[in-house]
Amino acid sequence: LHRAITHHSIAYADDTDGQVSTDTTEATMITKLVRKLQHSGQTWSNLTSICGGLIAHHKCFWQLLAWDTGEQPRPRTDIEEELILNDGKGAYTRIDYLGPDEPNVGLGFHLCPSGNQNPHFEATLRKMTDLCRATAAAYLTETEANQLIRQRLKPKLSYALHGTSFTEKQCGKINSLIRTTFLPITRFNRNFPSAVLYGPMDYGGMEFIEAYTLQDQVQLDYLIKQLRWDRVVANDFLVALDSVQMCSGFVEP
Repeated sequence: LHRAITHHSIAYADDTDGQVSTDTTEATMITKLVRKLQHSGQTWSNLTSICGGLIAHHKCFWQLLAWDTGEQPRPRTDIEEELILNDGKGAYTRIDYLGPDEPNVGLGFHLCPSGNQNPHFEATLRKMTDLCRATAAAYLTETEANQLIRQRLKPKLSYALHGTSFTEKQCGKINSLIRTTFLPITRFNRNFPSAVLYGPMDYGGMEFIEAYTLQDQVQLDYLIKQLRWDRVVANDFLVALDSVQMCSGFVEP
């Protein structure tokens, strides 16, 4: 049914003067949050059991996002609370805790509450490596290699880049892997000039896949699509743009 029960919470604690409270008060608030999370998780487990289902508690995990206050807030990594659920038959299970830098894997994305994208990059690079290894061992023709790039490689890479902010250096590793695999198959030298390889066809280029550019392309398309749909994500984008405009000092859009 559900492989994981997750809950991301951000706790703020202020005293009457608007100052950040003491560590003791923050620890108390974290304890209260965990107890509420345990109550919610147990309620969900009970409802599932009543309907004839069963949640595999050993596959579940929980996450909580709290902040160390200071000049630059940082996610806390010293959460020592425990979350224990029972299956309604007398068996109790301690639910595993994942820290803010550990990914919550879902639908191919390795998302971390802290914003750490290294796990997702490593997973993406690993998928590209597996695909390139399989390609190198398949003895494809030039036509088949080009078809593979358009129908398998580009969609697979584009999906992974929808919510990323990989650096140019990280994208360079993906580019190098793809270039050294596919260029020899298509009868081109691995050190083919980049300006021609990645340039647009209108200017005599080959429009070969370039991960850093593709990252921007898929995200711009996604942004425009969400704004046209005018739903919850679009409202979040608009609120973020309004905030950026206020911080920038511009008075007009």
